[in-house]
Amino acid sequence: MDDRLIYHFGRSRCDGGAHLAHLLGGKGAGLAEMCRIGINVPPGFTIATSVCNLYQESGSVPENVVQRLPEALSLLGQEVDLEFGNPDRPLLVSVRSGSVQSMPGMLDTVLNVGLNDEVAVKLGAMRGGRFAYDSYRRLIQMYAASVLQLEDRIFEERYKEKQKELSLSAGESITNQEALRELVEEFKQLVRTHTGQEFPKMFRFSSVMQ
Repeated sequence: MDDRLIYHFGRSRCDGGAHLAHLLGGKGAGLAEMCRIGINVPPGFTIATSVCNLYQESGSVPENVVQRLPEALSLLGQEVDLEFGNPDRPLLVSVRSGSVQSMPGMLDTVLNVGLNDEVAVKLGAMRGGRFAYDSYRRLIQMYAASVLQLEDRIFEERYKEKQKELSLSAGESITNQEALRELVEEFKQLVRTHTGQEFPKMFRFSSVMQ
């Protein structure tokens, strides 16, 4: 029996495949299988479905998984020459839930994990402020909805109000860097108001798994 809890896929190694769908979920098994047969897929890692079972039993992420996450993130960073938490070479990751069976629209996703105030400034200098702050406000909204269980509409309503302030129609995206930076601060205030918590300045990756 395979007792690993974290399965990597990328150029340097591929731990799984289609035969492990019961452990990797459909999405994770599909990515591993594509990697195994030589298709170029972005590197990543899948946390086994057994960890979800352990979490549901205890209410917390198992400590042995938490201890292995830095190594998993380090290996992922080596694949793309980036480092999680390093503002100068920031590794941003997407955390996606999965299951053995397809469940369209039922599973959670948190994008851009690894962004914080310092990383956003550096990323803005490298890729442009619009990209950095739009990515940041999306992270806050997704994290709040998926992890903190806040209603998505709280953030959508504030976004629509900002569109009106900028004389934009409902179908137009906010592209102004300063407006997006303001939204980031306003979204953080919404988290503070509705939960009494500060939005994390530095992520413990395991918190997003919950």
